[in-house]
Formats: sequence, structure tokens, C-alpha cells
Amino acid sequence: MTLQPLLATLLFAFALTNCSRENCEDWYEGDDCSTQQRDKFYGVYIGVLKTYDLQGNLVSEGPIDLAIEQGSEINELRLTNQPDCVFVLMNPGETEFSIPDYNGGTSGTVNGEGGFNGKTIFFLLENAVGFSEFFGSK
Repeated sequence: MTLQPLLATLLFAFALTNCSRENCEDWYEGDDCSTQQRDKFYGVYIGVLKTYDLQGNLVSEGPIDLAIEQGSEINELRLTNQPDCVFVLMNPGETEFSIPDYNGGTSGTVNGEGGFNGKTIFFLLENAVGFSEFFGSK
């Protein structure tokens, strides 16, 4: 069997095993379509937060635990200890999110974007004095 027919066969088999997602309403998944897509992202992520100034110089770096919980909309999550920081899932069935403007205290207005990959999360936050990045896992 050549590589091209083998690849086509594997893609077809993968499509067959994942067709239940196509039958679900947006933001739902699972065999019976009763599981909200965001459910798998809830939990505590242990990682490192790095903060940089506007020139890209590292200002601070340290460990942090971030608890993520359900947001107010079907495609939203939020930080438990900072509920104004909302992660808005951008497209059904995908793991990328945006972080709309929120009040970051002394940093002013903050916004960003990121994504989930299995049990890991990565996001960037931008504000008037620089930016921060977080990488963590459950």
C-alpha cells in the first residue's frame, strides 16, 4: 500500500470516529451531545507567569496557580479569583480563546489571547506597561 492511500484510509477512519461532534449543537460534544465543550477546561492550572516591560525585558517571573471556572456564557470561562478576566472560546470545537478588555488594576486595561492543548494552557496578556505570558498544566 502506498503512502497516499494509507493516509486517505486513516483520515476516513478518523472522520468516522469523530462524527458525533457534527451532530451536536454548537458548544456541546460527546456521544449524547450533553457535555459542554468548556467543561474539560475547568480546574487548577499550575504554571509560570512571566511579565515583561514594553521593550520586552523580563520584569518578573514566578510560579502561580490559576483556577478556571465556568463563565456566564456557554463559550466563556473565567479566573476564579479574578472573575473580570474572561476567556471567550472563539469557535465551537476549537480550543483558542480571546481575553476581552478588563480592568487590570495598576496595569490599566488588559486584554489577550491564548489556547488550550489537552491539559495545558497558554495565554498572553497585553497592557499599557508591557505584557505577560502564562504557561501551565493541570
